[in-house]
Amino acid sequence: MANIEDYKRLSSARRTDYVVVKGETEGLGKAGRVKLNDILMPLQTAIKPFDFTPDFGTLSATNGTFALDPTVPIQGLPSVKATPTATSPFTGRFTFNNPVSFAKFENIVIPLRITSNEAASGIGTSAIDIVLTTTTGKTVRLRVHTLETAPSLFYAFEWHRNQDKTNSNFFNYANGATVDTLDSEAIATFDLTFTTGANSANYPIWIGPPKLNCKSEDNKGIICITADGPYASHKKIAAILEKYDVEACFAIRKQLVGDPAGLTEEEVIALDRAGHDIIAHVFASNKTAGLINATDWPTSKSIADDYLNHWEWMRLIGCINGIGDCVRAFNDIFPHTATLTRQLLIRDGLIAGGVNFMRGSETVVNRKIPVGYGRIAPLEIIKYAHSTSQTSTEEVMRGLVDRCADTKELMTILIHGLDGGSGNQGMTSLAFEAFIEYAVNHPSIKIEKFTEVGKRYFA
Repeated sequence: MANIEDYKRLSSARRTDYVVVKGETEGLGKAGRVKLNDILMPLQTAIKPFDFTPDFGTLSATNGTFALDPTVPIQGLPSVKATPTATSPFTGRFTFNNPVSFAKFENIVIPLRITSNEAASGIGTSAIDIVLTTTTGKTVRLRVHTLETAPSLFYAFEWHRNQDKTNSNFFNYANGATVDTLDSEAIATFDLTFTTGANSANYPIWIGPPKLNCKSEDNKGIICITADGPYASHKKIAAILEKYDVEACFAIRKQLVGDPAGLTEEEVIALDRAGHDIIAHVFASNKTAGLINATDWPTSKSIADDYLNHWEWMRLIGCINGIGDCVRAFNDIFPHTATLTRQLLIRDGLIAGGVNFMRGSETVVNRKIPVGYGRIAPLEIIKYAHSTSQTSTEEVMRGLVDRCADTKELMTILIHGLDGGSGNQGMTSLAFEAFIEYAVNHPSIKIEKFTEVGKRYFA
């Protein structure tokens, strides 16, 4: 088995210097490589209205402390650590020296680092809100959802104007405010507030500076297609993708390669040579209860070894571009019901196993993923927007494309198979092809590989 440092070096070089592009290249089929800086447009599309340094305002707190923490930086700036007492609720406030404007924002992205989302902690399951109060006292409350948040890693929470403004899961208003209030009135204070409990001081929260209008550099929505398997119907998926010159990522359970109902190793290699990327699902096919299962995965080392074995197999068959990228396998890996100890074990196993970029589970109301904020954690976990099934009709899939075009963000589509029975194998080939054709021809959409998005926006 290769050493983790070998894969860290490979992954670092791959993400920093190169990107896979279309076009015939000798010996590589479609998967040619060029210098990243030669083809990428500038990615700094977001606006940072302020940070939490004294240049912009002062910090204060009720029922705890709210202070700059240079030991936990985010993109070179100190984050703010919110340490509550047992008295509820906690409010950390940033009062601006000069009121700031969020006028005409398209989305608001704020990174938060939750120490624990376990139910017993009284923090992760609490109502966590960002409260924007204008100079006239109107308030816009941004709700934070901590479901499936890795402990002690930053995660970019996002509120999209058009998609979320009437959804009380994301925006709440008081004192006569609407979302349009932020166009006409400046913000006087920025609060982080949440309920607390007896153990709250042991579970602080860190917050980083907001950014507005995080989106792709060419102002298009991005769709990524990941196919989990391997299943024989992946050959149908590949044939449709080839027809429309679309590339995707295939998340492979290595020990199912060669199974009569799946793909042979030669067929996996053929997917890679056709321009698709192979990424990890899980190496051991008999472990199907997910990483949360302590019987299958008793230690961090058992998790790390599984991914290291997967990278080694990928290296041996020449499918190297997806090394370091994976999907969560079978079940949620950071649920509220798991203990913090178990969640930390999983997190550390993933990092030690060389996982850089993971497609996690679906969250509330089919979340979109903002691009353009930049890398904020050693393990980037993004959510999928839709898992296909027999209910994934042409109409449903076109609606997803239209929503992605509106948000100009990242939408990941999880597909297992085509033309199967009920459940996640049930999407028809006709519906899948109609979806691909519609997305390819949509002027405000581009389809990219999950691996490429990871390099461009999260590396």
